[in-house]
Amino acid sequence: MKKLSTLLFVLFLVGCQQMDTRVENPQPGDIQGKWEALNLGKVLSYGLLSFDSEGNGVFIAVNGEEAGLLLKVDSFKSKERSFQVTAHFIDEGERTDKAAVFEGELDQGVLCLFLTEENQDEDTKQPFCFSHYKEINKYRKMADQALDT
Repeated sequence: MKKLSTLLFVLFLVGCQQMDTRVENPQPGDIQGKWEALNLGKVLSYGLLSFDSEGNGVFIAVNGEEAGLLLKVDSFKSKERSFQVTAHFIDEGERTDKAAVFEGELDQGVLCLFLTEENQDEDTKQPFCFSHYKEINKYRKMADQALDT
């Protein structure tokens, strides 16, 4: 228990330093793989993002008893400490012309996407944050072990 208290205190101190730990000049390979999230925007029960090595990807949404392909990401543009992706909505399995542009950040193993809108101010941006599925499995095992002790 003392180790956990020490760890939490160290994390608190690190957080207080407010360092910018976002990945610099993120590349498509930095986001490659599967990313998962629960309770996205209080609307979706579960979301899965999957990116290839070129930054192309898909977003699968699960809500209640339904699951389906919702977005197809087909462009990736690197910025200083973020990236931008354009995603096209999928309707009945086909890509539509309706698109959304997302600003993304990769920070300490968490991938967050912000819907970009011209009229949206910086203070009201709501992120959709995802964890890499390998990390989630590791965290789940650690939590289960702690629960068993």
